[in-house]
Amino acid sequence: MVKSKKILSLALALVMALGVLTMGVFAAKTTPTATFTVSSSASEVANGDEVTITVKANATETFYAGPMSLPIEYNASLFEYVADSATVANIYGAGTTKSAVKAEAGKLTVALTPSTSGAVTAPDLNGANLTVLTFKLKAIGSTGSSTVAIANDQKTAANIGGKFYCGSFDSANPKTAELTELGQTLNRVDTTISYKGAVGTPELVLTQADNGAVIRKDLCTTSGEFAGCVFGIDTLNGENIEDFVTTAVGSIEVVANADGNISTGATILLKDAAGEVVATYVFIYFGDVNGDGAVDITDAATVEAHDQWVETIEEDTSAYYASDVNYDAVVDITDSAAIEAQDQWVEALEAQNVIAKGFNGAW
Repeated sequence: MVKSKKILSLALALVMALGVLTMGVFAAKTTPTATFTVSSSASEVANGDEVTITVKANATETFYAGPMSLPIEYNASLFEYVADSATVANIYGAGTTKSAVKAEAGKLTVALTPSTSGAVTAPDLNGANLTVLTFKLKAIGSTGSSTVAIANDQKTAANIGGKFYCGSFDSANPKTAELTELGQTLNRVDTTISYKGAVGTPELVLTQADNGAVIRKDLCTTSGEFAGCVFGIDTLNGENIEDFVTTAVGSIEVVANADGNISTGATILLKDAAGEVVATYVFIYFGDVNGDGAVDITDAATVEAHDQWVETIEEDTSAYYASDVNYDAVVDITDSAAIEAQDQWVEALEAQNVIAKGFNGAW
């Protein structure tokens, strides 16, 4: 394991430099899918316990693993990283695997790249169930649970600043292989660690006071489907709902909306200690009325149609509240105009947490 003070630039710099300059050009082609699984040596802990976290990679077809960046996140109020406990596997061969580790509160980021010299070999993840990394977390809380997972902000051609990336070579020799363009599908499987003897009723709460998010238990409840709503989190620009809301008892799970986006219409499942869903909250992203993952002219048109009584947006729904971008407690043409101005780059909407604060006071 090589430690580096330049970890912030390593994941991107080495991925791009080694992939493009010394290992061939990016090949625009269909690539297989790799699955990264995070597991824990124990599912329940008490204060002071240490658990070993293991990250493995696997595929169901040929997938020669290229440079990768793996940010593993956890609840920093419940667990802390055990210093120097990270062990990075020599997946490209002993002496030919370059790696760097950065530990922060609530996150451990690991970057791996193959060397440009020596007998370097890219591992084929097909049926390999390959161990990439192990590290230890120490329990520092007393109740509640934490999901330990690879960040869901994937690095793609359109999201070059993304956190999670694994390249794919077209052959086992990185020196002559081509590296797939950014954007292949990478699955993630997380794990949850709970404190022993956690008692009480699960309740959705903020991870910390005034973190910008808002939980409302009196909105989006008319249909009887939801226990409330959550807003103020900029999920379309890399923020994760799990970093803003949690529960002291049980766990939460964030589920994408019908379009596969963590935007308006996505849900937060509140689970008890046994993993049973006890309540469901719906997520609101201001401006993305239709939940397609973008704030654009289609959203503006939907709001305008509602204002003109052409097509109504049902009240007390996530789409309805997502429309009120100027937080005046009215969904009308002024909201449509503001969304259109955002789409046309005339005037950007305020940040999600800013709108959330105003909205929370207006409704």
